[in-house]
Amino acid sequence: MPAETMPAPMQPRSWFQSVVSRRFALAALDVLVAAVAFAIPFSYIVGHFFISAPYLLDSGIFANLLSSGGLLQPMPACLSQSSYLGTHVSPIFYLFSVPVSLLSIPPPLAFATYIGLTYLTFYVAVKILFPAPGAMVAALIVPGLGLLLLQILYPHTEALFCALFFLSTALFYGGHRKRYVYAIFALCLLVREDAGFHACAFGGVSWLYCLWLKKPKAERNHWLLVACVGFAASLACMAFQKLFFAGTDNALRRVYLGDPAFAHVTTALVWARLKTFALHKSYIWIPLAVSLALAWIKRDLLFYLGWLATAPWLLLSLLAKSDSAGTLYSYYSFPLALGILSLLLGLRRHYGTPQLTLVVCGLFACDLFFFAKDYQRIIQDGIHLAAPFDYKKTEALLRPFVPAGAGVASNVAALYPNLFKPAQVDDASAPLYLGWRQQPTDAPAHLASDPVKIFKLSPELPFLLYVDTSRADPRLPPSIKLDDRPLSMIYVRHQTLGLTVRENIAICPAAAPDRKVIWGPYMKLKKGAYEVVYHFDEIRAAADARLTLAVAIRQNHKILAKTEIVGPASPSAPRLVFTLENDTEGVEFIVQKKGSVSFVISDITVDRAHDTP
Repeated sequence: MPAETMPAPMQPRSWFQSVVSRRFALAALDVLVAAVAFAIPFSYIVGHFFISAPYLLDSGIFANLLSSGGLLQPMPACLSQSSYLGTHVSPIFYLFSVPVSLLSIPPPLAFATYIGLTYLTFYVAVKILFPAPGAMVAALIVPGLGLLLLQILYPHTEALFCALFFLSTALFYGGHRKRYVYAIFALCLLVREDAGFHACAFGGVSWLYCLWLKKPKAERNHWLLVACVGFAASLACMAFQKLFFAGTDNALRRVYLGDPAFAHVTTALVWARLKTFALHKSYIWIPLAVSLALAWIKRDLLFYLGWLATAPWLLLSLLAKSDSAGTLYSYYSFPLALGILSLLLGLRRHYGTPQLTLVVCGLFACDLFFFAKDYQRIIQDGIHLAAPFDYKKTEALLRPFVPAGAGVASNVAALYPNLFKPAQVDDASAPLYLGWRQQPTDAPAHLASDPVKIFKLSPELPFLLYVDTSRADPRLPPSIKLDDRPLSMIYVRHQTLGLTVRENIAICPAAAPDRKVIWGPYMKLKKGAYEVVYHFDEIRAAADARLTLAVAIRQNHKILAKTEIVGPASPSAPRLVFTLENDTEGVEFIVQKKGSVSFVISDITVDRAHDTP
């Protein structure tokens, strides 16, 4: 080959280029994994507010507090309580509300950001404790352990205390500057008034541990400072509440002590709660058992210092007035995350990244096995990194219902808690009622009975409007335009197997099991004759396939009317007529399939039967 056509030899990469390239790739991967740690809880909270229905108590309150910025932390207008400070002292809300207000972030997205940052903080803390690249997977899984996952399934704010305490501890043991360690610790104490007591407990047992093993003076002084400052901070917050908000909602007495204190405690109560703990709290006792086992193997108490620190609080919870607190329901278990912290510290001291990954993945596998449905809830609403509809425009759409005196479901009020008045929330007497599309059973009982009609406000919004047509003047706001035809009952309340519901259309594939695929909605109907119409858009059936349509009473399974559609030739709108001798509850409309048949149904309507001349 001629010399001039030969390819130029490749220049070997210098060691500097190799190191820089590797570091850049690892940094990029770390940022990507951190983004996932933020995005998963953020997406869940967005879905919680805009898809699956939020809670007025408590996620609606927190979303409002994180964005309002009021000096006295006023409660939303739809609640009668004046200030949140009477329940809890959370100065962290002031700091968070400033950028939220400046950037005009809608309250639900502000709360989603708060939760996303909480779980991102857990990830960063574990990464500081275990800086090796192989620890990324474990660092991402730790916030997903059952004990921490429960903090967002019923969304609350307390988990940020644990996340910041994790981070402060990680910075200390990572050798970072003290100003960063104690700045993060100070933020930790601002989360809630009892944060300092939990920090004091962990700091106290850690200080005694360091004294016993004659640890370096710097470590002993750190934990002594944490204990003393934490105790003083919580004491100051409680004194502030006692001085300025005496007589308001005392959470300690209402949830834990009772009035008189512990008068509710019985042997049966304690035994029942211990039984609940043993049978249903594996996400607590499995990591506790792992901590005890590793402490015994390594002869080091460090593995379960966090569990020891929470022992007084666990005893208080066991004797609590509230069943939710007494059974460590949902977010009530948040201080036990300190047990996970001490387990991580023990793994850091005695083991390495491979053992960390093994332990964390093992705990995660156990949680997945015992609580698969809870993890499914995290992904069931899909990925939502932005609000699915315009928050402010929708508020303008709902505003006319306030002067109209409409009732409003609490989960609708949770999205716009400052829009409605207290008297409107769950007002069962209102002729107009705004409900949540995914949870119509939350509506007052009378709205499930004739002659209430149900409408969607618009295709993209998750709201339903219940209109009681028996009223002479339902006072519908003039700016609200409704379709002529009420919404399909199968969309309002459906329980399906193999059925897909899109907007107000239900699609049943031929592969769906041979059984009832539509039933409900268990209406309450008055005495009289009725006609129900099944509005099929399409039916495709084999010659031997059939659809059974029936009207039944849930309580005694009595069939009021029944017909069958056999083979490919079928009517598009079959009708059934039935008569009720008395006012009846639990009336349901059934579609049952057998054989290879698929269908698309857009509506099931029921109305008074018309008299024939």
